[in-house]
Amino acid sequence: MHVAIVGGGAAGMMAALFAAENGAQVTLLERNPRVGKKLLMTGSGRCNYTNTHAADPAHYHGLDREGIETVLSSMTVDEMIGLFARLGISPLIEEGDRIYPRSEQASSVLDALRFALEELGVSVQCDTEVQGLTPAGKGWRIECRESRPIEADRVILAAGGKAVPNTGSDGNGYVLACGAGHSLRTPFPALTQLKLEGDFYPRLKGVKWKGGARLVSGEKKSDTLYGDLLFTDYGISGPPVLDLSGLAGEWSEAGLSPSIEISLFPDLTAVEVADDLINRSVNVPDRPLQEGLIGLVNKRLILVLLALEGLDKSMPMKQIREGQWRSLAKRMTEWTLPIKGARSWPNAQSSGGGILLSEVDPATMESRIAPGLYLVGELLDVYGDCGGYNLHWAWLTGRLAGLAAARETP
Repeated sequence: MHVAIVGGGAAGMMAALFAAENGAQVTLLERNPRVGKKLLMTGSGRCNYTNTHAADPAHYHGLDREGIETVLSSMTVDEMIGLFARLGISPLIEEGDRIYPRSEQASSVLDALRFALEELGVSVQCDTEVQGLTPAGKGWRIECRESRPIEADRVILAAGGKAVPNTGSDGNGYVLACGAGHSLRTPFPALTQLKLEGDFYPRLKGVKWKGGARLVSGEKKSDTLYGDLLFTDYGISGPPVLDLSGLAGEWSEAGLSPSIEISLFPDLTAVEVADDLINRSVNVPDRPLQEGLIGLVNKRLILVLLALEGLDKSMPMKQIREGQWRSLAKRMTEWTLPIKGARSWPNAQSSGGGILLSEVDPATMESRIAPGLYLVGELLDVYGDCGGYNLHWAWLTGRLAGLAAARETP
């Protein structure tokens, strides 16, 4: 069985590994000068390759929930850790759930995969850009730019989505899949920063605050996510925001106008924060506002919050009325910031939308439309939260496709 794999990223390399281990002749086609370019960037260069909660469907987003559950049930997290241990990667668990190589180098994961593919005799052809896929007899003809066509019994399409296009993920995989008859859900940037309306963000650039965030649009509200919120000169970032950005894209796609609601004190109610503010005004009545709130809120946040409330920063604490304190407390716990948009593809860690998972058999990743073609990884209408979930999805889908493509009769 000759299996050709289009794309030498995480999903493509895992597919090559399992296809070769199961007896297939494997050709891996990569448009870049070397494989794994995007993998080297993951986990801030440390490669958060899975997560202790990676089998939980709640951490993944896409239309075909049943398909997502089927893929996730194909391998446990412990089995995934064991797979990488077999390749030489010892796990390091941080923050209670994020799993990195103990070397803390993404290059270690890439090298382990490269060594395994080399030992299995996988033919890796870099600088090879695939331009077309055509059924040919019982197999496929792969048209390549500036090189001769390749004939294969099976093709695994692992060309990625549109996130970080300078790594080669420029949407060409969507074109190839749609050319084979598949349907595309409009892609949108996921796991990216949000641009917000307002002119005060440059004053907050660099402020990091541990709080809560959720999306709101009219009466519609998302779950609240917690963690570090990082203000930027254009809006906001941080893990909770990245996880909400894909949902913001989905809501916008559905015609809603989402805002992000921030709580600076997610463990307190607005009433409790107001009581604290009032007590401060009793304890230090003559201090100006901007000094009286020090110790409760970041200094730069104080000035912005007071300005938004129309309060003079130099006004003595004792002159603030109870209603003004309660209004300020409400802003501190339910600060609604209109979203202008998400940062674009170069800044996104993953792609939302993509080829419909319902058009793929989730047990094998084989196309229901074009037999002998397999679709994996970020190409599909599935993306995960921050924390190793997207790589876990890539490994799982690549493994399923590699196993199936190698074993099925042409």
